[in-house]
Amino acid sequence: MVYHPELSDRLQKLFEDAMTHGTDIIDRGEQLIPFLFTTGSSGGKITVFVNDSDDMASQGIYDAKLQISDSKQEIDAYVLGYDALLPLADSSQIDALILEGSERGISFGFIFARCYYQREEDGEIVFIIDGNGFLQKSEQLLTT
Repeated sequence: MVYHPELSDRLQKLFEDAMTHGTDIIDRGEQLIPFLFTTGSSGGKITVFVNDSDDMASQGIYDAKLQISDSKQEIDAYVLGYDALLPLADSSQIDALILEGSERGISFGFIFARCYYQREEDGEIVFIIDGNGFLQKSEQLLTT
């Protein structure tokens, strides 16, 4: 579940939809390509950022943020999803679905994470349930 007391109902639903989308892809064992959920004057939209860069994830995140910046007049809310490694206290890392999003009318964004690992014995993906997934506030990409 995605939760923060400052999330509007609309933005919480967008985060939850993006979390379900990303979790389903990871759970099927497929590569998570950066994606962007947006709502705005033309309704809701999902965009996937496929590219042939050596670092497809970083390029996809860059392209998504550029699209938000270029389309900010038409976007009311957005959630960007991608796969990343999060550092742990013991200096190791864990895979995580990262979601960054915000909406018009607030001066900051939110970052949520859903950590997971692949079990060695059977290769099954195991998601770690740890609170509401909130990591930190972030930059608002819709500001003019």
